[in-house]
Amino acid sequence: LRDRPADIISANDQMNRNVFDASVEADVDRLVFAGSSMVYSESDTFPHSEDDVGTIPPPAGAYGFQKLNGEYYCEAYNAQYGLEYSTARIFNAVGPGDWPESEVGHGHVVPDLVRKIVEIRQDPVKLKGSGEQTRCFVDIRDLVDGLVRCMERPEAATEAINLGTTREVTIRELATLIWEHSDRPGAPAFETEQALEKDVQRRVPDITKARELLGWQPEYSLEESIEQYLQAYT
Repeated sequence: LRDRPADIISANDQMNRNVFDASVEADVDRLVFAGSSMVYSESDTFPHSEDDVGTIPPPAGAYGFQKLNGEYYCEAYNAQYGLEYSTARIFNAVGPGDWPESEVGHGHVVPDLVRKIVEIRQDPVKLKGSGEQTRCFVDIRDLVDGLVRCMERPEAATEAINLGTTREVTIRELATLIWEHSDRPGAPAFETEQALEKDVQRRVPDITKARELLGWQPEYSLEESIEQYLQAYT
């Protein structure tokens, strides 16, 4: 969808309107909005704190812009209709079911790398950009636990909360871990390609708020996440 920014803006705006209007009509107890770490894409302070939004520039890309727009929907529907909400700002989730897209760069980085290493068996492994970009990967099992807590905990009402891990790895390190946990012998070699447009170079959350309000923190390691993904993929 990187080459269809107008579709992203239009479709996400329509989905937001439909879901928020339906929530008001159904008088739901609380709406949990699946936000994104992309709201921090223009930040140059690390780790990213929830309070940074509003002081940093808005996201440059259509996807991040629409995720920030969804947070404005939360605030507006709360102010006008009393709709209770909680926003989960999700950082790079990993889990089965998030399969690779046919074109590299259209899906998430773990599925892309698994396809290259396990299915295509690239050698050297081709990386978009330098490979020194960093991310923090949260296991889908931990993420679901965090989302349920956002839904159930009274302290989470009308709050935006980061859900992610604080373990920061480069894309090269991630590819190496995937290689080591697959059946590929030796160590991977890498070949760099042109970076994706507007590729964020660093992303790491401050999860103090999640610990304090939700009693939540990640339990699964990145290695465990990769093992589970590879078992499901193969």
